[in-house]
Amino acid sequence: MVAIDQGEGPVVVLIHGLGANHEDWRHVVPLLAEDHRVLAVDLPGFGNTPPLLRPTGVADYADAVWQTMDHAGVNSLAAIVGHSMGGAVAIEAALRQPQRVARLCVLNSMPAFKPQTLGDHFEVFYRRFMVRTLGPRRLARVSALRMFPDPADDALRAPVIARGGENRVGPYLDALNALVGWDARDRLTAWRKPLLWLASEYDYFEFEPIRDLRLVMPQMRLRCFPGERHGLPMARPGAVAAQIRALLQL
Repeated sequence: MVAIDQGEGPVVVLIHGLGANHEDWRHVVPLLAEDHRVLAVDLPGFGNTPPLLRPTGVADYADAVWQTMDHAGVNSLAAIVGHSMGGAVAIEAALRQPQRVARLCVLNSMPAFKPQTLGDHFEVFYRRFMVRTLGPRRLARVSALRMFPDPADDALRAPVIARGGENRVGPYLDALNALVGWDARDRLTAWRKPLLWLASEYDYFEFEPIRDLRLVMPQMRLRCFPGERHGLPMARPGAVAAQIRALLQL
């Protein structure tokens, strides 16, 4: 499950989003590994990690992360960081074993993924339809265009399409079904340690729930990247690493 293990020092864990793998963090890892041990993982069912047998929720993926840390001999984390679905997994992992996590960072994610609006329900329907009928590669191509629509962004789109095209339908749907049943809003407000939330101006996730969360979590630092969309770790690795490094100083 650990796909990249680089550097020495306090441990930072990086978790990718739905349909992705550790490669999303490829350019962030060396920037953090100058003075930290950085572990980028592949969630079950993605990359080189076997799928879970019967996942029923995001908690199963969070527990898999902790099992991996146990096998790696990692007792505590300086920070756990997650992008998109990985943000949900990072939050869940931190809430399940808070004594092992000093800081939490979430990028392009939400405090709950239960569909609330018509747009939410359409997003879930569209993903299920695409992956079942047209296949993972077509879904990955559309997702890459949504993240990086500029014609000049071919270099960013190509690896997203390549990685997504290797996904398997079953594990993808298992992860999607786990995600749409997840809601941590009531529990997350009990988190009292440093929390960094990185958002994008043109993400396809709504900004309002994140802003509402900030009102009840005074220790939460919120940064919104103007002009960016859903792919912050790939589009702005230097800026993302700088924000995480600032969090690690708290």
